[in-house]
Amino acid sequence: MFCAVWHKDPDRHALLRAHRANLAAQTRPVEVIYVFDNGDDVPADLDARTIRLGEPVTIYEAWNFALAGVRTPFAMNLNLDDRLCSDAVAQMERAAEREQAMLVGGDWKICFAKAECDATGPCRPAIDLPFDPAWPPAPMPGRSVRLGSGSGDRGTFGPAVLWRMDVHLRLPRYPYRTAAGEPIRSVADTVFWSLVDQLQMKRTRLPLIVGHYLSHPAA
Repeated sequence: MFCAVWHKDPDRHALLRAHRANLAAQTRPVEVIYVFDNGDDVPADLDARTIRLGEPVTIYEAWNFALAGVRTPFAMNLNLDDRLCSDAVAQMERAAEREQAMLVGGDWKICFAKAECDATGPCRPAIDLPFDPAWPPAPMPGRSVRLGSGSGDRGTFGPAVLWRMDVHLRLPRYPYRTAAGEPIRSVADTVFWSLVDQLQMKRTRLPLIVGHYLSHPAA
């Protein structure tokens, strides 16, 4: 599991603590790699492998540095403000083995507050939550909705996916710049999924809520 820790995020240290606690609670043990950029200090009590870069990088560049350090057969990205359900890694790994898939996505509950996002439990059927096609999603008191990535309603595979490291025998790098050399600052995940598909490597969706996605478009 790897995550980019952006040096300009004022909440990064608090988010890190909750992020690491969430991963420590997984039913399937995971090795964690955090990538810090722009010479940012690494908290002394952080129980994880870390990579400290001396210059600013995009999130996708950070992921490439992390991939170089992966020692497990599966890899997964996770944004600093998103949280996994307690058995999400185990469920996604089992799906990859069962379906002989190279990449697995799932569905996500959309949250609008950090406390709600942190309050995860085990995975549950995606159908338990309605899908709202509006984007960005709008908070509605007393109503929870899902992203739609586990059912294919939104067409994405979710903000975090699990994939086999064997993918990188054919895709050496995670997409991080255009053909013209410009850094990609968004939607590189969509490019990655498309390349996996173009190379005829199987992708699959898990119809379960695998995590909580924090939506804060105003920020």
